[in-house]
Amino acid sequence: MRYGSVWVPHWPITAAVQAGLLPVAAPAAVAAGREIIAANPWARGYGIHPGMQQREAESICPQLALVPADTQRDMQFFEPVVQAIDTLVARVTVRLPGSVIFPARSATRTAGSEAILAESLLGAVTDIAGCEANVGFAQGTLATLLAAREDATIAPGEENTYLAAQPLAAVLVVPTTPQHYAEFHRCVELLSRLGIQTIGQAQKLGARALTARFGSTGQELAQLIAGGDMAMPLGARVVPEIRVHRNFDPPLVNAQQAAFAARQLALELEEKLAATSYTAHRLAVHAHLETAETVSREWLVEHMAARDVVDRVRWQLSAWMSTANADRANISQLELVVTDFAPAGSLARPLWGGKTASAESAARGATRIQALLGEEAVLSPVLRGGRRPEDLLSYVPFGHTPATAHGHPPATTNANVHLPAVAGNHLLTTENSDRAENTSLNFAQNVTWPGAIPAPRPLTMYGHPRKIRVLCACGALLAVNANSSFICPHCSARADIDTSEDTRRNIGESMPAQMRANIGTDAATDTGEEIGEEIGEEVGKSTCRQVFPAHAEIDEHRYLVTDWAGPWALEERWWDPARRVRRAYLQITTEQNAYLTYVEGGEWQLAGSYS
Repeated sequence: MRYGSVWVPHWPITAAVQAGLLPVAAPAAVAAGREIIAANPWARGYGIHPGMQQREAESICPQLALVPADTQRDMQFFEPVVQAIDTLVARVTVRLPGSVIFPARSATRTAGSEAILAESLLGAVTDIAGCEANVGFAQGTLATLLAAREDATIAPGEENTYLAAQPLAAVLVVPTTPQHYAEFHRCVELLSRLGIQTIGQAQKLGARALTARFGSTGQELAQLIAGGDMAMPLGARVVPEIRVHRNFDPPLVNAQQAAFAARQLALELEEKLAATSYTAHRLAVHAHLETAETVSREWLVEHMAARDVVDRVRWQLSAWMSTANADRANISQLELVVTDFAPAGSLARPLWGGKTASAESAARGATRIQALLGEEAVLSPVLRGGRRPEDLLSYVPFGHTPATAHGHPPATTNANVHLPAVAGNHLLTTENSDRAENTSLNFAQNVTWPGAIPAPRPLTMYGHPRKIRVLCACGALLAVNANSSFICPHCSARADIDTSEDTRRNIGESMPAQMRANIGTDAATDTGEEIGEEIGEEVGKSTCRQVFPAHAEIDEHRYLVTDWAGPWALEERWWDPARRVRRAYLQITTEQNAYLTYVEGGEWQLAGSYS
């Protein structure tokens, strides 16, 4: 998509000047911590620039005026500028104070040309803020943001050439949060140390290499440098937090009084939200006690309706009053704060396939349990990425998104865990999370993990691995070496099997088609060291034509192995002795079932079953 972007250089300086905190015609700068983030022309004339340490800047220019960074101040004074831009273009997205991006097609058609639209935008910014601005147009998010830095228009079809010539560090204009910036900076720094200095050189690496090395950040980076669009809530606006509060004299002493007060505040909050045409996802409840103590709790709320707010406030206040001491539970002031805004229309309920009444009732019950017993009392399963099947599923507190919660491993008890049906890398069941569009979740589902156990995934993972003995045709226990070859101590000390299709498919057609398709997977190359225990010296001559799984002993019962796939050697965290995993996985089918097994430390274990 073709975008336009307006960028006001050194906007924190302009905002501080409008707030009366900095002089207009003297060296001035804005510092975040000990680092300069913006400087006016007089300060830049002394050589002061963003990224310079504050002490160095003051040594260069002792008369330098400094103020600390304040994002709220920057946004407060930038909002009139955004409103002026809103009169000329639609669907404006504020990235940061001083930077907006918008779809250019309809606005250009209305204005007549991109040049006329740019002139109108610059005039609007100058009239409101009294400062200069840059406007850029290009195809794709990254090219548009860079074009705005240069006050340029990139002709259609020339984006790749334009991006290829840019330094790799130019991608750092994209992140809008400190965490996002740190992730991008880590990628850029490592690639620079490897000799990748330009975006063109990074493009030659390809999306697969960047994703394999940097995960979801690499995937996003690959999409941006290829001229793609970054996912953004078009039309989203940075809205200041909305607060409502009420003082109580006499104080609230029981849950019934608190519920009535919560209802009044929730209605007031709903009215304020409706006036902004926004909804919010995060609700903070602050209760100020008579003892001058304040207790707080944050909630994630899908739809910030009055009923949802009332329920959460009532549950939370009931929990506080029931657990607090009688002499300190009285509430003198109640305050509700909502943040994390999004346009109200972006959360429209689906015509079908949405939540049922019973699902909403269950969700409210789970939330109430959390209010009484804590967030960890109710957990929800989420899919994650991983190489081992047991890594695919974890648990997060109910109502949390996978990106903001630390998952719990599923096998915390002896109970079996049932994984959702997965075909390849695509999730077939969608009852997972109300916010399945989360970037990390999509990444876990749609990106192949190098070295992962091939599909199909087991339908049931055992809470604790069960013992199994995988036997050769001669009856001896099989082992696996690091070359992913079977070893039978009674046939030969090392008997690499023929990897041809004819020899590996030898017992019939009972294995699922997807499992059979993985038989030819390439094996890892390594020395002949065995995965598990060392088998020592050769103990006998070969008595079998081939070494392969022939029987499996489960719970003292021996079953004929009708088909198999693997083995696949897997080694993770070799640098951490406490968490190191070194094993080989094997899929087998018997007359009764199909299983996923692995050998580790010289012992075979049942990891899961396919039915």
